[in-house]
Amino acid sequence: MTQIKIAEFCNKYGYTEHQIRTVTRSGKLGRIDKGVLDEEEALQVLENTTPKNISLITLRNEITELKKQLHNALDLKNYYETELNKLGIFAPQIAKIPLPHETIKKLSDHPTFSQEWMKDQMQQIPESERMFKSRKIPIPLEAFTSSLPDKK
Repeated sequence: MTQIKIAEFCNKYGYTEHQIRTVTRSGKLGRIDKGVLDEEEALQVLENTTPKNISLITLRNEITELKKQLHNALDLKNYYETELNKLGIFAPQIAKIPLPHETIKKLSDHPTFSQEWMKDQMQQIPESERMFKSRKIPIPLEAFTSSLPDKK
């Protein structure tokens, strides 16, 4: 007789609390005390009932299996890297492939990739100016003249 909480039972086997409550009210499952039920008895009673959250349980099982596979692959990768380091063979570094001149020119004309933009971003701006730098918008002169009549 393994005692288990209802919420844990639902998460483990995919049944809903409503299904457990229905079986309990019909008298097939013994009385539940303080949210704890007998796991083996509940499984015997619910064996003909299909769990409503079975897809969720299936997804959880797939996720745990994928995590195990990923962990094994990372362990294998780390093992081979250490063996290569012991032999003096290092993992190839990222190759620096030169870009064609046209591509460099096109990217440098783009405002976010230009060197001037980078210089502007790297300059130290005082805190008081930094708050307002992005908000500097010229205000047209018409905004200062009101077309509304003056109050008397």
